[in-house]
Amino acid sequence: MKIGLKDKILSIVIPVYNEADILPELAKALDQALTFEKFKHEFIFIGDGSTDNSWDVLLGIYRNRTDTALASLSRRFGKDTAVFAGLEKGVGDAVVVIDADMQDPPLFVVRKAITPDEKNETSRP
Repeated sequence: MKIGLKDKILSIVIPVYNEADILPELAKALDQALTFEKFKHEFIFIGDGSTDNSWDVLLGIYRNRTDTALASLSRRFGKDTAVFAGLEKGVGDAVVVIDADMQDPPLFVVRKAITPDEKNETSRP
């Protein structure tokens, strides 16, 4: 059973820590995953004090996109704090958190978010 996201927004929160090498591949995978699904979405990338050039890579890929919010924490606080910052920044009706390392493929995560198991599905008024 699909959640009706036609007129809703899916927020995808992505904490980033030293992920510069994988970010271009992640960007491509996210775009491909959302090509199949026709609903509004936003990407929320939270920089968690990376010591590599993750932030510069994010700016290069996403700076001019209207579907993306970028925020950088002042230092390394850890994944939980980065996720919380993303949740605070998001405006979506539903939120998915994915890791930037693509351990879980974005297509799988997005489809799972919009097609939950019926036995685990909850509804909001």
